[in-house]
Amino acid sequence: MYTIHAFKKRHFHYNFSIGSLLILLIAALSLGSCSTSSAAMKVLRPAAFTVPENIKTIGLVNRSIPRKNFGNMLEGMVTGEGLFMDRHAARNSINGVIHQLNDSPRFKAIATNVELKGDGIGRNFGNPLPISEVKSICMTHQVDALLVLEAFDSDRQELVELENAGDGQQFVARQITDVQIGWRLYDPKEALLIDEFMTYNRHEWSDAAESNDLAEKLFPAGGGELNQACYDAGRAYAARISPTYTYVRRNYYRKAKGNKSMKAAAKLAQKGRWDKAAEIWSALSKNSEPKIAGKAAYNMAVVNEINGDIPVAYDWAKVAYSDHGLSGAKPYLLELKDRLQQQQMLREQMKN
Repeated sequence: MYTIHAFKKRHFHYNFSIGSLLILLIAALSLGSCSTSSAAMKVLRPAAFTVPENIKTIGLVNRSIPRKNFGNMLEGMVTGEGLFMDRHAARNSINGVIHQLNDSPRFKAIATNVELKGDGIGRNFGNPLPISEVKSICMTHQVDALLVLEAFDSDRQELVELENAGDGQQFVARQITDVQIGWRLYDPKEALLIDEFMTYNRHEWSDAAESNDLAEKLFPAGGGELNQACYDAGRAYAARISPTYTYVRRNYYRKAKGNKSMKAAAKLAQKGRWDKAAEIWSALSKNSEPKIAGKAAYNMAVVNEINGDIPVAYDWAKVAYSDHGLSGAKPYLLELKDRLQQQQMLREQMKN
């Protein structure tokens, strides 16, 4: 639990999709590779956490500057993690958030360059930022909300291990960097602390040498690995609150019992002429041979998903599976069902 001060706390729904990646893996295994090709498409995935629609611009603040106390100084001396290195890494976390949010169609993110001393120690949150200060920063930078980095903790491990490599052995240097970063999102208009969330990220680096001494000299100097881990953690938090673009691959059938039209349509698709390929597949979906009709209907589902018409894509996949008994269409049908649910979430998150 934590003290809210002048803030009210509001609970929002968390939105989670089903295991899309697992479904896609099953689909790939079901279709096989010898009779299929694949196409990449850019899709917008909904955020796990829905931010109120009145918030369009977000200012970023670093409130993880440690106060001068024995605990922070001792941690820096024991772990070798300089406070200045952590400060620079925290800025990289903010950069990760800004880049990810600005890549999304939902928000505009702004670096306020405001740095404040925080009450948090390591991975523990302190008291929320007072409402008066939140409003002042938002007014100065003309933003609708304030996203504040309020807790920061990093840990780095370095080790050398002897491993078998081919006919001999080698010494492998490994560096493991763990970061935990705490974020709070404030709505000044409603005086709400609307999200409090900790992001975790691990960045691993390795290289090999012929001896232990040479391996120990391979470890990266400076905070490059820490900065990357923090940047990725920032992007991860941004993806939590904002719809995010990602690329997916869809398999489609090239062959169906030696049908020449199926092969011709696949060649058109490979050249990006999906509309012409769809004309052939649409006709083949009425073929008297169930396997030909099923594969053509499946491909029509892919075409419509590429065109952004998810409901029609779902209907075609259902025809392939239910009407023509194409077992390879079932995982894709489930994926499209998931995407239909995601479209509803997206409409809610993007309606502003």
